[in-house]
Amino acid sequence: MVPKNTKLARPVRLQSILAAALDASERKGYNKVTRADIAKVAAMTPSLVAYYLGPMHALRQQVMQEAVRQERLAIVAQGIALRDPVAMQAPALLRQAAVSHMSK
Repeated sequence: MVPKNTKLARPVRLQSILAAALDASERKGYNKVTRADIAKVAAMTPSLVAYYLGPMHALRQQVMQEAVRQERLAIVAQGIALRDPVAMQAPALLRQAAVSHMSK
């Protein structure tokens, strides 16, 4: 977590927000997480989350892309269950592992 008044370069801030979004998505659920949930984890305002990640459909797309990149099985599994296009295009082995994770 970054102190509230700390100025960070855009890529660093974006990565920090995406990390918070992944954590919030694992806790609350990929399709149920809100900007407010992410903002709370990232210690910032929901409007700043919106500034960096855009509207909810774009936010969810970026979260799923990052979940696939980091192989976050719980989030990818939720994406597969929701037929999320990014999750459905994940590598086959990752999709298999995510589906196995769902059945546990």
